[in-house]
Amino acid sequence: MAVGAPPIQIQKKKGSGCFGCGCTILSILVLLFVGLVVAGSYVGYHQAVALTNTAAKPVPQSDTADAVYPAAQQKISQFEDAFENRQSAVLRLNSDEINALIARDPRFTQMSGHFHVALQGSAATLQFDAPLGSYETYVMPDRFVNGNVNFGASIDPDTHSLAFDIHSMQIKDQPVPPSYAEAMNQLVNQTVNQQLQANQIARDFLARVSKIDIEDGELVLEIK
Repeated sequence: MAVGAPPIQIQKKKGSGCFGCGCTILSILVLLFVGLVVAGSYVGYHQAVALTNTAAKPVPQSDTADAVYPAAQQKISQFEDAFENRQSAVLRLNSDEINALIARDPRFTQMSGHFHVALQGSAATLQFDAPLGSYETYVMPDRFVNGNVNFGASIDPDTHSLAFDIHSMQIKDQPVPPSYAEAMNQLVNQTVNQQLQANQIARDFLARVSKIDIEDGELVLEIK
């Protein structure tokens, strides 16, 4: 741990706007990102400066969003209808569909930062670039953080808690040491679940979810 200025302190910006069933689905990856930003506090101030930028860096953007978005949005709407009518349903989204939602769905486009998702096998890779000022950093509000994280996801049907399993992570093209993996996993999961459990609509949604997984390159959500 570097010695110098105090470690970064980050708080989630107040007021999340619409946080309905569909917005809960769309916000899962963003909440993971917020947890990863918070996890940056494992380094000291000078190391944190070295891991951030003074300007945004490009993140791949979907070139099929216009063609894919209508069908992806229809899947979300059908899933939401099933939830509202207390019916069982399964939602499957591939990488193109998720990236189309990120690029076109208002619930995502209103959020700061850029995100790109790649699903392969049973894991997801999230590439991100976002201004730290959007998350109320008190030490470095004018800097940007970018990187990528490879992870798996699941849900505990008894506690209704999400579980992310970080396989690897890079910030500004620098690998995060594996020795931090366990602590970062705990911090990410704690951060995500605290924010979800603090919202009644999110709690009601997760109480109905029997499965969240990544299978054969698709994000799978099942409600009972």
